[in-house]
Amino acid sequence: MNENVEPRFFEEERKKLIINYVDRHTKATVAELCEQFSVSSATIRNDLRALAQKGLLKRTHGGAISNKNVSFEQGNVEKSVRRIDAKRAIAEAALEHIQE
Repeated sequence: MNENVEPRFFEEERKKLIINYVDRHTKATVAELCEQFSVSSATIRNDLRALAQKGLLKRTHGGAISNKNVSFEQGNVEKSVRRIDAKRAIAEAALEHIQE
């Protein structure tokens, strides 16, 4: 990158464009974003850190993923107690069909 070249985007413009890019592609690497915006990896890492702190994307090792596509798996405990009444009803109905 040539330091004498004027930047294509102001910092805030670039950050908005990074959010749009990550949302559109669901994820992006630092290398992709460097190429896309013609800035250094340090600049992209700083931008991603700032955007993640604001909750606008999720920072990952080597890049970022969109908050719009992030889903968290429920743990086993949460899954086991969800719809417990229905599960008990199914178990009771199944017991009626089991021969001793």
